[in-house]
Amino acid sequence: MKELSEELRELKKSPRFMDGPTSCSEQGKLAKLKAELKFFKEQFEAQEIHHKEKVKKLLNAHKEQLGDYLNIISVQKEELSNSNKLISTYKHESNSLRVSLRRNS
Repeated sequence: MKELSEELRELKKSPRFMDGPTSCSEQGKLAKLKAELKFFKEQFEAQEIHHKEKVKKLLNAHKEQLGDYLNIISVQKEELSNSNKLISTYKHESNSLRVSLRRNS
């Protein structure tokens, strides 16, 4: 596409085209170049839109996955907190039993 744009620019700068293309073949060549340039530009824009949509879908998928991981971490954090509370309760009860056993012996 870049080459076509450059070729079109060069043709427009040439003295023959300053006043407009004169011969039928020059007009045909110019029309062909313009059509090719338009075609490639449309193709490029379509690919660009396709790639943007693809990237958007991937980002959304990763965002959902991160959300899932955050939920899992939150649940595990709560479970850990509950486990720590149980351990603390058991330690307290164990200490109470030891003290009670010492008094009874």
